[in-house]
Amino acid sequence: MADETVEQTEIERIKELKTHYVDTLYSKVRGEQKDDQTYIDDTFEVPEIHEPHHIYRAGRGVRIVDSPAEHIVTSNPQVFFHPRKTTKQTTESALNLSELVNGHWLPIIQKQNPNLFKEFVKAQLGRGEAFFKVVHNEAWVTGQKLKNGLPVRFIVLDPMVIYASPEEDDEGVPDRIVVYYQIQQTKDLIVKYPFLLETRGEEKRMVDWWEYYDSKERYIEMDGNAITKGGLQKNIYGFTPF
Repeated sequence: MADETVEQTEIERIKELKTHYVDTLYSKVRGEQKDDQTYIDDTFEVPEIHEPHHIYRAGRGVRIVDSPAEHIVTSNPQVFFHPRKTTKQTTESALNLSELVNGHWLPIIQKQNPNLFKEFVKAQLGRGEAFFKVVHNEAWVTGQKLKNGLPVRFIVLDPMVIYASPEEDDEGVPDRIVVYYQIQQTKDLIVKYPFLLETRGEEKRMVDWWEYYDSKERYIEMDGNAITKGGLQKNIYGFTPF
């Protein structure tokens, strides 16, 4: 009972942190990013133009974001590993890792559509921030353990759904992350999360989805229902996976 009380208190703390990040810490930032999006989409208002004159939409905003990404991102990216302590063993390990990533991982990553690297740069240019989400490939460790693709998946989410703590390490990994967005209720979601059966009659119903990560814990919730089994879970990665 004591453990359950401690866990519930921790979950409430996480919920309060999520509310603070979404409603306070990032509220002005998200407002500015929404305004920026109207320039990227070329839908911004021009109240100075009146009939009989018409607004000419050149679509230049999206090109300002996308074109530099085409030039910044090389067609032949390379990865190099530098050991913190230089010994014969660590040097050989670094070379082996470089050969593996450059010879196998990067060719697979470059086949992804849209291009992972370009999407990251476009997010930086269009939103002013960008994140990689790092998750393990479940097919490698569950079921038949099929070793297809990569053992790790890299995902570029829209920064507007990511709420990172101001504190981060030297490598840019935030201390804490909240991911929050709305998704449409679908048959796939109902199969995976049966509690949605109660509301399946509502047409095109949107449900709230949010996730929390730090180096020690993770918590995922949808429409007030915990998705992570047992509620609060240990973060097996040992780092914030962003």
